[in-house]
Amino acid sequence: MHFQAAIDEFGTATQQAEGWTIVSLADQQAAALIAKAPALLGRGLEKFHGKDFTRKSENLFREFLALLKEQCREGAGSFITCTLNGPTWHDQFTGFAERVLEQSFLKAGVPLSEADLTMVRKVVPPLFTYLRVASHVGNGHTVAVTLDDSQLTKQFNTAQVTVKGKALSLPYLTGMLYRAYRKQMFPSSPEVVRDEIRTAPDETSPLVQAADVVGNFSTAYVFRRLGKESKANDLKADIFHDVFGEFGIDGIDHAASIEIDGEDLRLKQPGAYTFAVA
Repeated sequence: MHFQAAIDEFGTATQQAEGWTIVSLADQQAAALIAKAPALLGRGLEKFHGKDFTRKSENLFREFLALLKEQCREGAGSFITCTLNGPTWHDQFTGFAERVLEQSFLKAGVPLSEADLTMVRKVVPPLFTYLRVASHVGNGHTVAVTLDDSQLTKQFNTAQVTVKGKALSLPYLTGMLYRAYRKQMFPSSPEVVRDEIRTAPDETSPLVQAADVVGNFSTAYVFRRLGKESKANDLKADIFHDVFGEFGIDGIDHAASIEIDGEDLRLKQPGAYTFAVA
């Protein structure tokens, strides 16, 4: 089975915790979401982005998340996950990912420029995280991954590196690294075929928009579960609960791993916390 995954970076208010939201849907269900999502836009809303939410757009966001839930439920192996890293672990993990990629490419004789390295350093940690959280999917599957674009990765899709006289794309080389790390650490996670890793601005990708909204609304939901209520977050929390409550999210003990620190969330112990939404 082939999957399409979108990964969006998100963090808490003061970056005490940061990580990625991952939406991974079976190919047919991903295509359905991509086809149907634009028809839900309207009333001045040009894309689904958590920070663009208003009370006037409540029904639009509710319908969008309901569409996402429907497609996730219908597609075997599909899942939605948010993962947060504490600041120390985030630095250690991203540093580890950077060392793996630099040593791997150096050993293979791949002459990456500093600009190329900057782009690959940005995309490798979330790709390694996808491998970790997708290990339950099982062998024999493939995935195409789209990461939310940023100023650092604008040229990622088109960048090329000449290796032994042959031009190879940066997505292709990143796919090689993904496959090597998967083989060593997470062999039951979906495989990337050739260069099916790319970046895209959220306005062009309903899947990336879905990851963004899930990250934003799930944070509001966790805040309220931990006892912090606010008009700004409560409606998002209500929508998130109404849509995804059937997956048993109320049974997750967030307080065992996360606490409120002023206006922010903080992990109680060093490491990462994963919220399996669906």
